[in-house]
Amino acid sequence: MKQAQSAPYRYQCDCRFHQFTPRRHALVVNGRGYRCRYCAKTLVYTPVDNP
Repeated sequence: MKQAQSAPYRYQCDCRFHQFTPRRHALVVNGRGYRCRYCAKTLVYTPVDNP
């Protein structure tokens, strides 16, 4: 049996990937914005491709 990921939503900035929880992802969908604490760029949702 496969365990669900705790942070399955992947966001990207200029320097790295960030993992978001479903709750935080829902806030982004509703208009909340997040920035990277390292490069200060806005985080953009990048879905993970599942083969």
